[in-house]
Amino acid sequence: MTRREAGLTLVLMDRLRTQRLPRLQAMHARVTAGDCLDAHDLRYLCVSLEETQRMKSPSIDTREAIRAVLARLYHEITTQALSNEQARFRHAAH
Repeated sequence: MTRREAGLTLVLMDRLRTQRLPRLQAMHARVTAGDCLDAHDLRYLCVSLEETQRMKSPSIDTREAIRAVLARLYHEITTQALSNEQARFRHAAH
C-alpha cells in the first residue's frame, strides 16, 4: 500500500467512525421504529456503500471485518425499510 493509499484509508476510516456509522445507526433505529427512508436516505446509503468499497487496509482481515459489519447494517436497514414501505402501502390501500 502506498503512502497516499494509507492516508486515504485513514481518512475514510475516520469518516466512517465519526460520520457514517453514527448516521447509519440512527437510520437503523428509525426504520426499526417503523419509519420509512426518503430519497435523501437512499442516496446516502448508496454513497456510503460506494465509499466502503473504496476502503483499503493493510490488513485484509480488518477490511473484510469492517465490510461484513457494514454489509449486515445496510441489509438490516434496507430490509426493514422495505417492510415498512410495504406495510404503509397495505395500510393506505385499505
